[in-house]
Amino acid sequence: MPAPRRRKQGNGDKDVASVSSTSNEAPETRNAHGLFWLRIGAVALAFALYANAIALCGFCYDDLSAIVDNPDVLNAQGDGAMSSFGQVWRNDFWGTPIDHRLSHKSYRPMVTLSFRLDAMVTAEPWLFHLTNVALYGVCVWMVATHLLAPLCGEKVNLEAVFLATLWFTTHPVHTEAVTSLVGRAEVLAAICGVLGTRWVSNGRILPAMAIFGVGCLCKETAVMIPAIVAGVDVAAEVLGPSHDKHSRFPRIVAMITTAGGYLALRTWITGGTQTVATSYVDNFLQHLGPMDKLRTALYIQAVYMQLLLCPTQLSCDYGFAVIKPVRAWLSPEMGAVTVVLSGIVVWAVYAVTTLRRTGKTLPLLTLAWTLGPLIPASHIVPIGTVLAERLLFVPSIGVAMLLAHVVTTVRPRLVWPLRFGVLVSALWFGAMTVRRNPDWVDIATLHTRDLATHPTSIKLLQAAADRNKEHNFDYAFECAEQAQRLVDREPPGPGESAPPFDAGVSTMAFLKTKTDSWSKANATESLQYSLRVINEIGYNNSGGNAGWSNVHKVLGIGYLKLATPTQDQKLLKQAESALSTSILYDVQKKDSESHCRLGMVLGMLGHPSKGYEEFQRCFSMEQAVGAESQTSDIQNFAVLMIDLMGLQKQDLTGAKQWGEQAAAATQRVLDRLPVDASDRRTQWEHILAEINRLRKSAT
Repeated sequence: MPAPRRRKQGNGDKDVASVSSTSNEAPETRNAHGLFWLRIGAVALAFALYANAIALCGFCYDDLSAIVDNPDVLNAQGDGAMSSFGQVWRNDFWGTPIDHRLSHKSYRPMVTLSFRLDAMVTAEPWLFHLTNVALYGVCVWMVATHLLAPLCGEKVNLEAVFLATLWFTTHPVHTEAVTSLVGRAEVLAAICGVLGTRWVSNGRILPAMAIFGVGCLCKETAVMIPAIVAGVDVAAEVLGPSHDKHSRFPRIVAMITTAGGYLALRTWITGGTQTVATSYVDNFLQHLGPMDKLRTALYIQAVYMQLLLCPTQLSCDYGFAVIKPVRAWLSPEMGAVTVVLSGIVVWAVYAVTTLRRTGKTLPLLTLAWTLGPLIPASHIVPIGTVLAERLLFVPSIGVAMLLAHVVTTVRPRLVWPLRFGVLVSALWFGAMTVRRNPDWVDIATLHTRDLATHPTSIKLLQAAADRNKEHNFDYAFECAEQAQRLVDREPPGPGESAPPFDAGVSTMAFLKTKTDSWSKANATESLQYSLRVINEIGYNNSGGNAGWSNVHKVLGIGYLKLATPTQDQKLLKQAESALSTSILYDVQKKDSESHCRLGMVLGMLGHPSKGYEEFQRCFSMEQAVGAESQTSDIQNFAVLMIDLMGLQKQDLTGAKQWGEQAAAATQRVLDRLPVDASDRRTQWEHILAEINRLRKSAT
């Protein structure tokens, strides 16, 4: 009679007897070896997925502000290195003094220091991207080692760890945290959070408090991780079975102290202020009524869950009107919210039931790691964005933990569908990741690709209009008008004013100044629209940003355009006031265009010496940063300046000096233009000829 077949053991455990019969190694040793090679393979996979990011991508999107334009990063070498090192601790993430009224209040000095270390070696973007990918590999290793493996029991279920690690490593939503360099904040915060959580579980409280503190100095949302640990411990004390009670009180106090200490430190450093008011386009939730804000915030959490579980499309922008205000409880958006909340409730009931019955906190921990880090992004407090994929990096660790737990505890006959589903998802995710990375090559590519994905994004439409306004006017005007139509279609809710098109108004007004049909009527319309933005957007004299500066610059452009034909002194005075305000709010001191236009206005008002000073500032700024983006306006005004200074005999020496620089800069533009750009070449050749004519007249 044949021997009875050995029953397969549940909970994902291997048959220890059968393993021992085919190997001289103990099961624990075989698991240790398997886990080691599993982690090596996961790190190698991470590098393979992001290799094209290292090879292709430059500084893109927010990288420009956080790295390229940030003196705290660029001054890592030279005589000013030590003084700039000190400024890292006094400035926000973007290099603005943290106590400045226009500071973003994002305090992440550890990330800025990591950028400085890269910059000390080279300012080329490949090293920054290599560092990001290496840190991602470290994070993958730590997640597998310190969270997933312990989650799978004393005899580690390698299949559960493998599937969860594979899902986490390949997830395409991580591209914004890895390929976008500013996403380093998320990865560093996750590394600190994972390591701190493991140290807490091993009883190493003081090192855990220290590493949690470092994580908070990488990204503000990391404060939720010690809060999660404390919350799970409190739940275990209150809900756990009586026979399993043991005091977690010291650990709870330590974690609360860590989170509270960081919040107190941040309040002291920032002066107790939050981020500045954001525009309607960047975060329209701040401008909604209470109920509309609640419904929309709930819907955004549903979108976050969809991106975690089924990321069909990725984008750098989810603002208005990719996501619109949810105005009714009975709507498709609230249907999605109901589905997501139902799933969360089911998992919460299971987690609490498991805790009460067995004392195990793992199900509750997975839920807390998934939802806890999203609390700061739930718009309870003002934030600068509607939704961002990078904010899902830490929550995705929670979903990976959930997957490992399910594979470990599910009935053996149900493992194969999970295995098949994860493997198919990993192939899909990996392909999406590799395909998504090149979108971050530069900002023009990113905006173009994402505008194709989200054609209703006002922010991307405005960016397309601004980027194309010089060389593709018709397309630029079409994008600006489409953005305006999208805003006009959104009726205001109760107690709300009409949504101001703040992000696009400057481009729309500028484009109108370029049209052949420009008249006082449509000039006035644009200026009134700009004024409406200023009055309604929520900026004030104690806050603002580059957009605030830009709107005033456009006002100055419009007034100058109106004043030029008749030399209207009142309009020129208004132009002077608007341009001066624009310069005041230019925190980074890089907007040379406003100085250039102000110089022209002052000359027309009869103050050539002051105008000359503004032109000096303009050209000094251009030379300092090597900027060429505003060359056409600068050279046109240089022509007018020469006319004003030279022909009126106010400053012949200045006329000669600026004439030479204007001619040289114009020639550089001509040298860069393609041979087939005949219309533009003709335009610039005419400008050069005019400059040379004025130079002769000035002598």
